Amino acid sequence: MADTSKQQQTFDTENPYAAVSGWLALAAAYSLFILLSALIMIIFVNPAQLSGFDIVIYLLDVIFLPILLVTAYFWWNRKRILPHLMIVFFIMIGLKEVVYLIGDASTNYFNIAASIVWIIYFFRSERVKQTFIK
Repeated sequence: MADTSKQQQTFDTENPYAAVSGWLALAAAYSLFILLSALIMIIFVNPAQLSGFDIVIYLLDVIFLPILLVTAYFWWNRKRILPHLMIVFFIMIGLKEVVYLIGDASTNYFNIAASIVWIIYFFRSERVKQTFIK
């Protein structure tokens, strides 16, 4: 008779780099890229010179910046709330692509698919559950 008990996989989360190891490294790099992009947009673009759909993109970057700064802090400190923040972040990325679709801008369907995958990952991953526990 086969053993049907589910074995829980354990990860070394004592390592100081555990929060950015495995697949988490990709999510961290992506969120850092979006953070830097939003920061560049806010610093170097004058919103008074924008119109139409460009102002929507600018406002989305204004919204992303504080969320990602808070997320980076929670990520660094391995706070339990981080997976929930990342789920919200990736929902926002997906919604941003829907806004692009509505505005007849070039929609990146890969970002929508990747957001869905990351939402599932942060919701179900054992590594995430064992890493962000404070």
